[in-house]
Amino acid sequence: MAHSPTGRLSDRRRHDNTIYYEHVLVICLVYVVLGQAWNLVGGYAGQWSLGHAAFFGLGAYTSTLLLLRANVSPWFGMVAGGLVVSILQSLLTSSLLSLLVALIIGYIHVQVRPRYT
Repeated sequence: MAHSPTGRLSDRRRHDNTIYYEHVLVICLVYVVLGQAWNLVGGYAGQWSLGHAAFFGLGAYTSTLLLLRANVSPWFGMVAGGLVVSILQSLLTSSLLSLLVALIIGYIHVQVRPRYT
């Protein structure tokens, strides 16, 4: 491909490379945050939990849906995703269904725990 007289093709490639590197950096930082959450829960607290990953995914899904369907800025989408997750988490923790699930998971955990210690 030849360069145009105005240099737009080279500007376009530079812009595409910048977007790509920015995307890679953001994805790396997202996985760093998720890894640190796993380190705190699994390493220091000694618990085996996938709850933070589920709520992390729900927040990301909410933010993405708001961006694609309602054309909401990702910055506002992150706040909305966090609100949705916190509201959902408070509703789940206050319901009897979560009590039942916690009792079942707790019973299984107590039965399995001596084998892994």
